[in-house]
Amino acid sequence: MENPGRYGFKESLKVCCGSGDPPYNFNRFVTCGSRPTSPCPNPSRYINWDGVHLTEAMYNVLTNMFVSGTFSHPPFGSLLDRKPRRE
Repeated sequence: MENPGRYGFKESLKVCCGSGDPPYNFNRFVTCGSRPTSPCPNPSRYINWDGVHLTEAMYNVLTNMFVSGTFSHPPFGSLLDRKPRRE
């Protein structure tokens, strides 16, 4: 992502729920939910939740890009417009 701040993200590489290990708050042997991990206070500022999954905020950004047509051609919305409606 070229400009994560544009979407409200402050941490583009650090994980939100991690072990505290520098530089990314990540240790592949200490997964989110085990000791000593803890979630960050504001997950909406992070792209990555636990080193494997994205945060809800990032999934929201990706969904909006897909639905608005930024990442799909033809735009997803136009496909919905063409879908026959059942009565």
